[in-house]
Amino acid sequence: MNVKLSATRFLFLISKISKRIWVRSFLYALVGIATAFVALFVRDLVPDEISNLIGVSAVGNILTILASSMLTVATFSLAIMVASYGNISSNATPRATKLLIENQSAQRTVATFIGAFLYSIVGIVALATNVYGGDGRLILFLVTIVVIIVIVATIIKWVDQLSTVGQVGNTISEIERVTLLAIKERISEPYLGGQRLEADPFSSDAQQIVITSEKVGFVVLIDMKAIQKICEDYDITISLAILPGSFIYPDRPLATVNTSVDLECLKGIASHFEIENIRTFDQDPRFGFVLLSEIASRALSAGINDPGTALEVINSATRLLKMRTDLIREAGDRQNEVRYSRVFVPSLQGSELIASVFAPIARDGATMFEIGVRIQETLKSLKLYDPEYQIGCDLYAEFNKQHSSLTMKTQFEKDLVTNAWNENGIC
Repeated sequence: MNVKLSATRFLFLISKISKRIWVRSFLYALVGIATAFVALFVRDLVPDEISNLIGVSAVGNILTILASSMLTVATFSLAIMVASYGNISSNATPRATKLLIENQSAQRTVATFIGAFLYSIVGIVALATNVYGGDGRLILFLVTIVVIIVIVATIIKWVDQLSTVGQVGNTISEIERVTLLAIKERISEPYLGGQRLEADPFSSDAQQIVITSEKVGFVVLIDMKAIQKICEDYDITISLAILPGSFIYPDRPLATVNTSVDLECLKGIASHFEIENIRTFDQDPRFGFVLLSEIASRALSAGINDPGTALEVINSATRLLKMRTDLIREAGDRQNEVRYSRVFVPSLQGSELIASVFAPIARDGATMFEIGVRIQETLKSLKLYDPEYQIGCDLYAEFNKQHSSLTMKTQFEKDLVTNAWNENGIC
């Protein structure tokens, strides 16, 4: 089966490429070069009596200053971004650096400086060759004033951003923001446009065929449209065994087919599971909770000993879980529009999200009573707010109590956590 680049995968690749900093810088560079040539095309609109108001040296001096300063500022900004990557890796989690790399505000700032630099260079060269003439120089001067205003506004915004970039608190807020977007996307299509998988896909039916992949990595995209097309061509139905974000290795089932099909069909289906080495937020709300737990675990390590950051992570996770419930209730029956009727998809359970963020914190914060008590209180509030969370909350409340009883040094601390656990209503 010849695997073609589907529209879904094409848009995924475009989205992936567009997040790279060089793409935005390249586009802004083109805009800067094009802007420098604007004066050549509109100079005929300038009245003759004002065409010679601006001399060559006036515009040239401004462009020279602009070119030298923009090169310095762009280099300085890139150095700050690289240093911020290191700060996030050492103080938060290395996997969060991707958020800073893909931060649109930072990319726009650097791209604006590069675009202004190239605009200045092209303008200087054009002035030196006397391409513009008197009327063109006036237009170039006016455009340069606009460029300077844009640069000043960008620098002011960039200075404000520099006060928080790379800090742990800002990283947590950014992870929370991106995770909420992923949650909203999943709630709009809880089964990725397919049907809800009710039964166990691995039944004893001998006709069912398991689809696997030889790759090792994380599922970052499931091309539902392409899989639906194969199902229609072969008159079959498919039950997915994994969701985006799942770790795949040889022989781990991706999906099952309800009847026997040829090898070409199985390979075609497997090819529409995009597997990469690095996990992403695309179609994967769980990833944000994993990153939050990593930040908390690092903060709770003996070398850092920062329970305040762990408490901040718990607060962030609690907000996300509450907002998830609110969004699901608000969406109601509107959240499940079936577009791929032959593909059955398992639901993302609330207990999975609870496990992703609270299990590591409950383990690594077991020596600190303030962490144990907060976990017990938080899990109690979550299961009361949404019964979907009850299984996960009860499980990891017990998990935290057992770890605390084994690692805390004083009986007083153990009693604080145990009392909070008793109030949780598990016993």
